[in-house]
Formats: sequence, C-alpha cells, structure tokens
Amino acid sequence: MKTTIQKYALFIGFVFLTICIHAQNRWREDAGYGMFYDCKRMSNGLVSKTLYRTCIACKGAVSCGSCYGTARCSICQGRGGIVTAGYGRYIPCVACYQSGRCRICKGSGKCECANKDFPGYMPGMCTLYGSDGRIISSTNYSGGGSSSSTSSRSCSSCGGTGVCKRCHGKCGDYKDTGYYTGSPSKSWINCGGCNGNGKCSICRGTGRL
Repeated sequence: MKTTIQKYALFIGFVFLTICIHAQNRWREDAGYGMFYDCKRMSNGLVSKTLYRTCIACKGAVSCGSCYGTARCSICQGRGGIVTAGYGRYIPCVACYQSGRCRICKGSGKCECANKDFPGYMPGMCTLYGSDGRIISSTNYSGGGSSSSTSSRSCSSCGGTGVCKRCHGKCGDYKDTGYYTGSPSKSWINCGGCNGNGKCSICRGTGRL
C-alpha cells in the first residue's frame, strides 16, 4: 500500500501536470499599446486569439464610469430628487426613478468589464487560426459580421449609434413640475442618462468600444 507521503507526491505531480497542460493550451501575447491577445488552443488543433484592450468606459479602473464607484446616481447624488436653486422646488430624479442608485451600474459601483475574464479590459476581435497557421475567420466578439481591419466592437448600450438610448439624442425633456409648485408649469430636465449631451454614456458618442 502506498504511504501517505507517496499519495501526497502523486497528488502534487497531478496538479503540476494539469497546470502545465493548461499553460500550453492558453497563453497571452503582447499586442502593444496596452493591449494583449488571449490565446487558446482547442482540442481539434485550432487556435483562437481574442484581442483585449483597456476598457474605454472606466479606463481600466473597473469602477463605473458614470458614478465613479460610488453606486449613487450622478444627477441627484443619491438623494432621489433635486431641489432647484432659487425657487427651492423639489423635482423627483428622472435618471434613477428616485431610487438614488446609478442607472448605468444599477447600484453596483462596478463597470461592465468587472464581469469579464480580464477586469479592466474589454474583448475586441476574435481571430481563429487553423493548425497550419492560416486565418480561418476574424469575427467581431459581440457577434457582428466578419472583419479583420479593426479591433473595436459596436457599443452594446447604444447599438453602435452613439446616441443616448434614454432620450434618443434629445438631451432632455420638459417635465410637469406643477405638483410641487401649485401651478401648471413645466421645467426642462436634462436627461440623466447622458447628462444632457445626447450622447451614449458608455461609448461617449463614438458608437464603438
């Protein structure tokens, strides 16, 4: 019968072998300019290389680019409403629906990239190579059409339009504030999704990530 030491040595050897095999099947390659390729060798001999670049929304900080990690609504600062200067009118926050939570990260304080394989980075193009080293396909990671000329992908928030999906580029809207003032009046309220500039807050209006 094997002794405890022999069993332990076999276990350590098995773990070491598993790590070596994993390292041979997955590795990184530097792509320059702060980018890198996540390379994976499949059981059929094909190799996939996914380009990762610093997340444009948080610039690698992993915290939400809208609330900067506070998890609070950037419009009402977590209060659920706004008191206007001069008149002292209370207006419910239309950006967070009076919840006080950031609508971009839904109160988590974290960027979308925090849930990716490499927090602080977002995937771009995924290129598939055959066993002979030839390119089989180069496809947009988000599921778009095949391409080999760009490493960016369409913004998943605005669908590549660059326009704020909440106000549709109108920058805001007139809201009825008569309930709080006692008169049938409306006030212009900037869109809480884009802070009144009409651009997508995730891609900053570029339509690409």
